[in-house]
Amino acid sequence: MNCFACGEYIGENDQYVMIDGDRIICHKCSLENTMTICDNCGVESINSWMDYIIYDEDDDYNDIFACPTCYKKHYGRYPHDYKPNPIFHSLFNSDRKYCLHIGVELELESNDFDCNKYTDAMNNISEDKFYLKMDGSLSNECGAETISNPMILPIALKEWKKVFQIINKYDMCSNEDTGLHFHLDKEYLNDRQIRNIDYIVNTFTNSIEKLGGRNIVNHRWASQLNKSVNDWGIKTDRDYKFNAVNFTDNTIELRCFNATDDWFEFRFIMIAVFALAELAKIHKFSYFTDMTDNEFWLTFNKFIKRYIEKNNITE
Repeated sequence: MNCFACGEYIGENDQYVMIDGDRIICHKCSLENTMTICDNCGVESINSWMDYIIYDEDDDYNDIFACPTCYKKHYGRYPHDYKPNPIFHSLFNSDRKYCLHIGVELELESNDFDCNKYTDAMNNISEDKFYLKMDGSLSNECGAETISNPMILPIALKEWKKVFQIINKYDMCSNEDTGLHFHLDKEYLNDRQIRNIDYIVNTFTNSIEKLGGRNIVNHRWASQLNKSVNDWGIKTDRDYKFNAVNFTDNTIELRCFNATDDWFEFRFIMIAVFALAELAKIHKFSYFTDMTDNEFWLTFNKFIKRYIEKNNITE
């Protein structure tokens, strides 16, 4: 079993704490996080005084602290820092070391009525594939962050296509405040490959903008970070959550794409991210450092086409 808060494995003889009725956290996280009793259902939960409050619009004194489950029942979406244990989706239970799994976060907004309809429709989908969260950059009433559990590409294409049918039905839209983030499972990548990805995204900024529409130079939510040669692929003191490449405990988060409500644009970006990981796997670091931005763009586009043909991607 894994810790709900940090995702680390909890051994049979390790200490842990049960929260939210059926989730567990490791002993370390139980000490580092504030534990709060849900005013609605009475279970103990990791809580934040700001993000886990159910507000009474008529009387501030009736605001209550809530666990994530009760919060979702009230608002239809989980609080923004909700982080369940990931459920990996692959064919034939493929080992994560031999098959890349990627989780996706897509931020969209719409009017209040359509967003509520979208929320209701998405909540009918099993949470082992998708769930919704609030997000600080989105309107609480009209915004939703749609998150997938980590999937291999064929499954991701199939399942996200279904989601986009719901997105388009209820006119969920992208705008200047919405982003598209990809979490690449570290189990599939070694240090050299992670270094390559970090370097590519932060160096070939024109190519990244052509791919996903986002200029990461001084971007508010996904900023470029220049590092010394020895620091690529390593989390430094200047790394923080709004870098274009963000290192988490178990994933590499790419925040360098604008959100889109167009299925074909989303599909191409997602295929390109999977292809980027494969390109990073087969070359040495020096292969990329000798390239110009334009040379990388031409090389990467050719590689994407070969990747699509090789994997017989038709969905």
